[in-house]
Amino acid sequence: MPPEKISEDSLLEELERLDSELDSTPRKRDMDELGRYSGEIYTKRFGSWYDALERVGLESDSYPHRISTEDLHSELLRLTDELGRMPEGREMDEEGNYSLSVYVRRFGSWNDAVESAGLGVRPNNTRISNEELLDEIRLMAMAFERPPTSEEMTAVGEYSVSTYVDRFGSWVNAVRDAGLEPARELHSYRRDDLLDELVQVTEELGRAPTRTELNELGDYSIKAYDSTFHSYRSALKAAGVHPSQR
Repeated sequence: MPPEKISEDSLLEELERLDSELDSTPRKRDMDELGRYSGEIYTKRFGSWYDALERVGLESDSYPHRISTEDLHSELLRLTDELGRMPEGREMDEEGNYSLSVYVRRFGSWNDAVESAGLGVRPNNTRISNEELLDEIRLMAMAFERPPTSEEMTAVGEYSVSTYVDRFGSWVNAVRDAGLEPARELHSYRRDDLLDELVQVTEELGRAPTRTELNELGDYSIKAYDSTFHSYRSALKAAGVHPSQR
């Protein structure tokens, strides 16, 4: 059955079934290995694996703001030992205990997370082949089920947008060289995704975030909110967050 035709009730029932069989709260990789559906389906349908857990009344020590930096480093080092090399961001998503977005939110980028853990980062983007760059766009397109925007590459991609501009002349050219039709920048975001992210950051801070805080802590840039809602105040209002909560 295509993922989009699987009902939320079926997904949540499977999550509860898996929880009843395990001695601990199910992880995304547990669903991949033992469940009926892939963990990625839950991320796409509920916004994150942690949100899916909360929907069935489960709490996880892996919820982003509860994870210590030491635990994130330890998991990164564990996966490095397992692979025998520095992992790529998408490999953490697929094989690690924490999602790539958790690392990006905590450290700013995947490379910054790797560096923070004491691992080496590729020192020179010229060593990356054009085909590796294009493959990253194709992989993200498969994950998003559409071509990624430059903002999304900046947020969760393996390489910087400036590298694509240097190699291909522009982000649009790079996407087309990958055999894809570029998505509309910024406007490709769904309103609900932006609002859910704004509410999540508000809950993490215990108050309404400033524009700078949302830009740094959220999965989407402040430009996406300005473009979609015309002003940050309008975005706060649509999310049910009062500016005075600051």
